Amino acid sequence: MITLMSAVLVAALLALAGPALEAMFNQAMDKVGN
Repeated sequence: MITLMSAVLVAALLALAGPALEAMFNQAMDKVGN
């Protein structure tokens, strides 16, 4: 049961933080590229 809850928690975190992480990653790549 705990593993199921932690899996749901991780999925929710990824769903929420995914776009923000992707934006930060793209900004970092732009700085490195230039």
